Amino acid sequence: MEIIRNINEYHSFRPTVVSVGKFDGVHQGHMLLKKHMDGFADRGLASCMVTFDIPPSDGIAGGSSALLVTREEREAIVEKAGIDIFCVLHFDESLRRMPPEDFIRLLSEHLNMKALVCGSDFRFGYMGEGDTDLLTELAPKYDFELDVVSKLKDDKKDISSTLIRELITSGEIDHANRILGYEYFVYGQIVHGNRIGHSIGFPTINITPPSDKLLPPFGVYLTRVSIDNRSYMAITNVGCKPTVSSDGSIVVESHLLEGTGEEYGNFARVSFMHFLRKEKKFGSIDELKRQIQTDKKEALAYFKKA
Repeated sequence: MEIIRNINEYHSFRPTVVSVGKFDGVHQGHMLLKKHMDGFADRGLASCMVTFDIPPSDGIAGGSSALLVTREEREAIVEKAGIDIFCVLHFDESLRRMPPEDFIRLLSEHLNMKALVCGSDFRFGYMGEGDTDLLTELAPKYDFELDVVSKLKDDKKDISSTLIRELITSGEIDHANRILGYEYFVYGQIVHGNRIGHSIGFPTINITPPSDKLLPPFGVYLTRVSIDNRSYMAITNVGCKPTVSSDGSIVVESHLLEGTGEEYGNFARVSFMHFLRKEKKFGSIDELKRQIQTDKKEALAYFKKA
């Protein structure tokens, strides 16, 4: 996949079919756009996703939103999906104030855009003044074909990053996964913990989640942990380990149902499958140990049925 980070210094020699969006989560709705883009492949058009280095809402309001996927994760998912060109626009004041037609001219001139695929609610340009009606007017002027795709629905609601974010923050992991089309995950480097798990017979691996990653509510989850091309069923706690830690730092701690947990320095992908229970502060280490034994029995029963 070709990655473009400065569109003003780029001119595509290949004609392209373009889709523009935040692509946070790269969910099934985004994959439907990708499917429509693939329909132009037999005409020799390269698929080109155009996105932004920060969410436009952050650039307008300031601050930083928690993301369903980090920027690095988004690029990896898009590349695996088979996109030819991934163009990341720098969302600065100039881009924020760009009139809608100037934005389309930018795509046409630098990306050699011959087709544009978008959702029916697509808005672009300053204050979101551009819409599909304007695109219909601009298509012949800038010599591109317009393909407007109806939104995918889930129980009469539009599938969107906003809906998925709401499901994850409310702990509805199973539902969020169905809409995403894959298991929601956290990726990071395995770091040393306090080794309490080892001392009570339940060794764990710990990763510190990226600061801009949206986490599910604190609690215990059934997960799939991938390390160095190996996959393990696991029980994962998201939170601050109130029974054994007092510094308040947030960790994603996983007990592998098979394996030692001695994986320091490697990177792990923790994929959430099912919410088990809320995080709880126990009165003693023995009480914690008994609860983990109960959690493990429930996990083994769940994975046996999965």
